[in-house]
Amino acid sequence: MFGQIIEYYKKHPHFSAEVENNIVAIARYYVSISEQTRSVLSRIKDKYQYSKRNNFVLDLHLDTHLEFWRGSGDFNIAVFLADNTGTYDRDPEFGCFIEETTYSGHVEIENYDELTLYYMIYENLFHAWLAFLWQEVGGNETGMVVKILESNSAACFCLNDFAWDDLSDYLYFRDTVSETPKYFNRDLSFEEIYSRADLRYSYSKIPVRERIYSGHNLKIKVSLLPTQIKIENLSFNKILSIEVLNGSDKQNQQKYIKKMNTYLKGEWNDVTFSI
Repeated sequence: MFGQIIEYYKKHPHFSAEVENNIVAIARYYVSISEQTRSVLSRIKDKYQYSKRNNFVLDLHLDTHLEFWRGSGDFNIAVFLADNTGTYDRDPEFGCFIEETTYSGHVEIENYDELTLYYMIYENLFHAWLAFLWQEVGGNETGMVVKILESNSAACFCLNDFAWDDLSDYLYFRDTVSETPKYFNRDLSFEEIYSRADLRYSYSKIPVRERIYSGHNLKIKVSLLPTQIKIENLSFNKILSIEVLNGSDKQNQQKYIKKMNTYLKGEWNDVTFSI
């Protein structure tokens, strides 16, 4: 599950031996608890079905979301429900079903750039791993909006469209209550979900992003730049289009993620982290 991601980062100048050691240790830990985590997620999915809303929702007229909460700076998970009036109490049936990561063999990372890269990969792996397991157990069958949130933080990763914050179509509570259908018309690979977890929303400026897609016997690169979205045909080394961005930073990032969504729904595969 994690091998191709690790191989991808071996090209990164700050992916030192210490960073690799710790990421491999984390990957082994998540592999070791994947089976038991799938089992709990399957039970959560069975309990929180849109068709059973009358069993757990306080007000059937309010859009209610299923939320996996992690502690601030931690990687533990508990189950909550929320609507626009606030968050329910934690579900005691499941408790804290993912405990804070405990793994052996950790080594200290002293270099700032290496430490920054380590925590970025760690966060991405955690969200991608949990999202992938949720997909594996058929989490979309709940018919509900499902999110991972960090306590005392605005960060929110949605498990319906695998998108962060304002890049997701499901960040906000809806005025009309309705069942939420499966967003993509196929299951995404772990590497594709990791790619989504790596596409964080930026509140300060437009980040430079590149994603590579394979499909229809072609490879294309879709780049988000400060002033444009550029699409290149890598198979023929040709620029296909350049779209000048003239909206707000938020609108321009949303425009980029919508292109990503269109490709994933249109028989293209995100191969950024698997080539």
